[in-house]
Amino acid sequence: MAHAVSPQALDEWKRLYECWNSGDFDEMLDMYAEDAIFDVSAVFTDIAPVRGHADIRGCWDELYESLDGLRMDPVEVFSLGSGRYVADMRLWGKGNRSGVEVDQRFVYLSVFREDGKCLISHLLPDTAAALAIAQEPYSRSADSTRSPHERGVRESSGQLHMAPSRPDWGSGASRSATKAARLTKCGRAEK
Repeated sequence: MAHAVSPQALDEWKRLYECWNSGDFDEMLDMYAEDAIFDVSAVFTDIAPVRGHADIRGCWDELYESLDGLRMDPVEVFSLGSGRYVADMRLWGKGNRSGVEVDQRFVYLSVFREDGKCLISHLLPDTAAALAIAQEPYSRSADSTRSPHERGVRESSGQLHMAPSRPDWGSGASRSATKAARLTKCGRAEK
């Protein structure tokens, strides 16, 4: 059964995302296990799940560049037991390059070891999707790198519409422009 975490635990989550907001990825990466999985593919369909510090850091660098000017802040965090948490997040602000105003909610489902290191962090469109994934047992096998999208989880509250496949979003400057356009197209930002 899910229950809201204590105010002190919520403050720890806020500290984690303040690392993101300030671009301090070294401190943030220290909170992840060496073989952790970071998966944002259910929301950013052109970014594959990654495993391990080096690949996670590369993914964060790419995301930070794309989301430059936007903040991620935890609104509420729920404990599901066994080291599993659902964090209701707010992505908001004005993109520095695109100029697009964004105010979107999404959810991270995270699994932590007993020593407090994050093993798995999945970005999902909403709480219903996170709870559906949370019911699945997490295995340490290579299969656990499959995204919720690849495993067929497509439930959504209608806040955000996932693309049905992984299109080619281009590369370089055109890729950044395409990502900004996709943010608007997917309903996560309005002009």
